[in-house]
Amino acid sequence: MRDNLFLASAVNVIIALAFGLVFGLIGLSKPSLLRSRVGFWAFGYWLVTVASSLLSPFVTQENIFRVFGLLAVSGAIILALVVFFNIFTPDRALAWAAQAYVPGVLLATFTLVLMNPSVLTLQEAGGRFGDPELLHPNSLGIAYGIGVLYLLFLRVYRTIFWQSSLAFLMMICLFATLSKTAIAGTLVAIALAFWLLRGGHKLRLASLLFFGGVAIALFGGNYLIDQIQVYFSSGQAETLSGRRILWDWVIDMVAERPFWGYGYQVMKDLTARDPRFFLTWSVSIVHAHNAYLDIMFSSGYLGLSVFALFWLYSLRLLWLGSVRLRGCSLRSFLVAMFLLLVSRSFTEGALNLGFDFWMAMTSALAIEKSLRMPKELRV
Repeated sequence: MRDNLFLASAVNVIIALAFGLVFGLIGLSKPSLLRSRVGFWAFGYWLVTVASSLLSPFVTQENIFRVFGLLAVSGAIILALVVFFNIFTPDRALAWAAQAYVPGVLLATFTLVLMNPSVLTLQEAGGRFGDPELLHPNSLGIAYGIGVLYLLFLRVYRTIFWQSSLAFLMMICLFATLSKTAIAGTLVAIALAFWLLRGGHKLRLASLLFFGGVAIALFGGNYLIDQIQVYFSSGQAETLSGRRILWDWVIDMVAERPFWGYGYQVMKDLTARDPRFFLTWSVSIVHAHNAYLDIMFSSGYLGLSVFALFWLYSLRLLWLGSVRLRGCSLRSFLVAMFLLLVSRSFTEGALNLGFDFWMAMTSALAIEKSLRMPKELRV
């Protein structure tokens, strides 16, 4: 697959569309399964992005399959999530999602190592675990971070030892990616969620975090310190690894097309022709490394306005859910998840109809469904 990334992308698109079709047919057979304000605002933003891409002169024959293929995937996943969370109770839906997510991330890691064993030397991506062409360290970082939250705050598996061991493994993998935002966001999210916990769960988590922290410090502490020193001494910190240069460019570009933007996932084509990025970036620039600038670039201020409504409604649900779920470990998980996604959104762009957006939807849909249920959740 490394030699044919187009084929790998096509397979992923077909799989996502198949899931969307199945859940779409289920939703059409029973329209009440499509009821969701979270889904309404998510689809609203998705439609604005589709419209901006249709109207954009920068969506050409060269990139049209990539643009609308990715949009089709995002639309299918949005539809599948809405129907899925309307079929099952939120506690069961979240548990099943976590049970599928954790082995999925581990399988992706195994596949990455199988296809490119050199990633184990941590030299493929400049001292970080990952492959910029297959699975970027930043993408792996957020995947592991969310896996850690699932395993620490939800009852994913019956055996505590098995769940704790997997959480420890994903934490090691998270640090190996050296994804600064994912690591910092996960640690801050865990700290806040830990403060919200009560009872024996808090004591177990404290023990796990203590021994895990000691193990990471003993076996990888010097390596992490060396990498941090290299980062700051290289001058990358001054521009946030080139992000400030990219953000200035995006702001200038948005000023030229403020209402509709340039279309979804076309940044790669425009930055490839700009000489300002030849020396700063060694890989293709596929997003703005800031979710809100990426949204403005893709769908203009119109898209940003609709996205803001989706996000504000989701945060309102988080507040209402936190009040209702007081004393429940699920509250800690939901608060941690939103905090991680929000903190990451300022340096990455996946909250723009990407992985982070789907995870935010998952949490918001769980809260929305729980608020409609007469009984409290058991998670």
